[in-house]
Amino acid sequence: MLGSDCICHYLVSRTPLPKSEYQHVHSDIHGFFSNGETIPPYSISMNIPLVDFTQENGVMGIWSGGTHLMPNGINLSQLLKKTELVLMPAGSLLIRDMRMWRFRNA
Repeated sequence: MLGSDCICHYLVSRTPLPKSEYQHVHSDIHGFFSNGETIPPYSISMNIPLVDFTQENGVMGIWSGGTHLMPNGINLSQLLKKTELVLMPAGSLLIRDMRMWRFRNA
């Protein structure tokens, strides 16, 4: 899937714990172009939970459909009403574009 020229840039471990603090809406990287032009994914993240991701331990919140395509200045309070929580058992795999907006639910 990734090809022989894939580069693993870094390895990080994040384990949500009960009563973890809320993490603001953000993306891990930004696009190359400031004019809004998009290109295919150039950086992906593979999340493998070490514990079950549940509503009780601060699960990740996302929006389906390509948040990296949304305009600047979007009304985040309206967007938060349409979130999907990523509930998954330990050992699952979530592959995502690093430009994707996300947050951690407390």
